[in-house]
Amino acid sequence: MSNGKIIEIAGTTITECVKGDYELYGDNIFSTAGKEVHEEGKENGKTHGDPKGPPVVDAEPIEAKCIVQFRPNAGYNGEYGFDWVRFGDTGVKGDTWYRDIIGEMAIDKSGNPVFVNQVSKYDLLLRSFKNMVIPWKGKVKGNPYLYTQAVMTLWEGSTAKLSLKVEMVEKPEKLIIRQRKKSAEEPDYFTFNVTDVTIKDGKYNLTDFLEISCTQSFDTDQFIDVMAVVGETEVLAGCLTILKNGKAHRKSVKILFVNITTAEGSVKLTGEEARIKKYLKQAYVDATVVYAKMDLTKDKAYNDEMDNGEANFNTDLRFHERLYEKFKKQKIGKKVIGKTYDNYYHIFFTKKILGNKDGYLLGEVDDIGGDHAIILDVRGVSKTTGTPLNSIISTAAHEFFHLMGLSHTFLNKSKFVFKKFHTDNVMDYSDIVTKDIPGIYTFKWQWSIVQSTIAAKKKARKGK
Repeated sequence: MSNGKIIEIAGTTITECVKGDYELYGDNIFSTAGKEVHEEGKENGKTHGDPKGPPVVDAEPIEAKCIVQFRPNAGYNGEYGFDWVRFGDTGVKGDTWYRDIIGEMAIDKSGNPVFVNQVSKYDLLLRSFKNMVIPWKGKVKGNPYLYTQAVMTLWEGSTAKLSLKVEMVEKPEKLIIRQRKKSAEEPDYFTFNVTDVTIKDGKYNLTDFLEISCTQSFDTDQFIDVMAVVGETEVLAGCLTILKNGKAHRKSVKILFVNITTAEGSVKLTGEEARIKKYLKQAYVDATVVYAKMDLTKDKAYNDEMDNGEANFNTDLRFHERLYEKFKKQKIGKKVIGKTYDNYYHIFFTKKILGNKDGYLLGEVDDIGGDHAIILDVRGVSKTTGTPLNSIISTAAHEFFHLMGLSHTFLNKSKFVFKKFHTDNVMDYSDIVTKDIPGIYTFKWQWSIVQSTIAAKKKARKGK
């Protein structure tokens, strides 16, 4: 980016090589070739779309010499979507400064996978949020000190409880919370339990201080501002983005839970539906779940496959498909099920326990963005291994989000790659390994992937 300057290079050849994305921004971009213009996309061809615009720092700076940051409430358990660039400022386990845990996986000289920290990836993630300069903070290594806005999803009719982090340098007369409006005629989309922020000296937390209730849907992103008031002057001290929640910005999915009976019995389903629905709502996705049963006690082929499951699950990609074909041949009453649930995502639950020297298998999907998942007996694994049930109880939700197009956050397939076991994301294994970092969040960039996956799947199914 030239920052408005003109750069002229003539009479030579210029070659630029980058690993990763290459972005060029300008109000107008002119290309002139004396002989030929050649463009090639070796893997995926060429794509032309609407311009996204450069990574802009919001025009309005944080001029108030007090800063108010929005954070989830102390007892947050995934009830609403909330994402922010983690700075390690909440004291909650799983809130680790992203700068230190973002990068990519590589192979070391011994052929072993290793995590490589890359600050450039942190900068890229930072740019995906709205940022405002705090001019009175000075610069950090030549760069302006930024206020990065947290992002929330909130359904119409829902209430979110939030905590505030305040840094007070100069006290205003008031700190007021309000919805940003372009005009007086714009409706009130939210109500607040309080509108005045408590003013103290220094740095302090206001835990579970603010409740925001959404009273009606909206089709443009909304902003909750904190304004510092001195006399007749109001300046910005903090801001929260609430993503648009109108019908056009929501998705829906249908999910089939199939509880399989074998000689071992069938599993007890408690909480799987609620967890999946809760995490989907973070991405503005509504889910309908229906239940069915399938008795495979006398199905020798299935039981043989399951008893050999460690090999089948990881190498036989049609294992899940064959299981669904068995289900389609079942009857509900006198009617064969057939194609009734073809437009559903299918989650099969079995009381089988599969383990070897490397550990126990908890669940598996047919593919990232696929249709089928199978969940093993997590409660049985908990009893067998002594693993706390709370650390593996989210297995069904984790596997379902694979069907929603999400990879593990610690693999290079992920849009952003984090050090393994260090985030509180549903797609990390931090809850299983650390036992004290719950996987209860989905990230803002994952919400877009989930919605895109659902849209693509619906389009593909219509084409069949």
